[in-house]
Amino acid sequence: MGAIQCIALFIQAGFLYKDFTQTREALILSQRPKLIVRNIIIPELEMLHEKTPIALLENILNGSFYVANIGASLTEIREVHSELFIGEKLPPELEAHLKRLN
Repeated sequence: MGAIQCIALFIQAGFLYKDFTQTREALILSQRPKLIVRNIIIPELEMLHEKTPIALLENILNGSFYVANIGASLTEIREVHSELFIGEKLPPELEAHLKRLN
């Protein structure tokens, strides 16, 4: 194999790698991940029943989220924020947000 053939092969490999990375990026952008919450477990709430006063709850509740990725590409959860509302109705801003989602 001559020197010119080696250079041509190297250049073709560079173009092929560039095409591969662009195709991969396009696939990731079109096949986005989709996370859903499968289950939420809050042990303190599981121990309570309907007649327990809410005042008995501590300010900080610990729990676990079970999340699944049902999308077409890999993903990573970097940060989670959650708020717990206990009451008859959701705050108005959350009701409006839920209506926009549906």
